[in-house]
Amino acid sequence: MDAPTLTATAAATISGVLLGEYQRRRLTTLTYRYPEETTQAWPEPSPRRWVPLALAGVLGALTLRYTATGEAVHLLHLYPLAIAAPWLVAVDADVHRLPYRTTMLTLLASVLGVVTTAALTRTWPLAAAAALGWALSYGLFWVLHKAGRGALGYGDVRLAGLIGLTTTPLSASATWLAFLLGTLTAAGWAFTRPRQPGSRHAYGPWLLLGWLAATLIPLP
Repeated sequence: MDAPTLTATAAATISGVLLGEYQRRRLTTLTYRYPEETTQAWPEPSPRRWVPLALAGVLGALTLRYTATGEAVHLLHLYPLAIAAPWLVAVDADVHRLPYRTTMLTLLASVLGVVTTAALTRTWPLAAAAALGWALSYGLFWVLHKAGRGALGYGDVRLAGLIGLTTTPLSASATWLAFLLGTLTAAGWAFTRPRQPGSRHAYGPWLLLGWLAATLIPLP
C-alpha cells in the first residue's frame, strides 16, 4: 500500500468515526420517530454504539478498495449512500421505515456525485447508465410494492433506486449482485425468526449489506 492510499484510507476511517458518533448521538434523541411511534408502541432501541465503528469500516474499506486500484473517482457517487447507510439501518431496524428525507437527500447527493464523476472522467455514458440503473431498479421494486399491496415498503423502493444509481456506473453485475446478496441474506434471516401473523421484517439493512459487498468485490 503506497502512502497516498494509506493517507486517504486513514482520513476516511477517522471521518467515519466522527460522522458515525454524530449520527449515534442524533439517533439517541429518537427525533426520527413519528408522534405515533412512541416507546410504548416501539421498544426503546439500544444506544447503537456500533454506528461509529460501522461507518468508519465502510468508509475505510471503500476508500482503500478504490484508491488502491486508481478508481478513486467512483467514491464521489458511493460516499453519499455509504454515509447515510448506518442511519438508514438504525431507523429501519427500529421502526421498520426508511426515512423519506434521508433517502431523498442521499439521492440528490448521489446524482451530483454521478454527474461530477462523469464530468471528471469525460464519460457521459456513465451518467446515462446510472440513470438507467436507477429507473430499472426503482421500477422493478415499485412493481413489487404494488403487487405485494405494500408488503414491500415504499422506502425500500427508493433505496432500490439508490442502489441502482450508485452501482451501475461500476458495472451491471454490481447492481444485480447487490440485490441478489441483499435478498438472500434478508430471506435467510427472516427464516430464522419466529413466525407471527402480521409480523414485518426490515429489508433495508440487508439491501445495504448487499450494496456494500457488491461495491467492494472486484467485478468484470
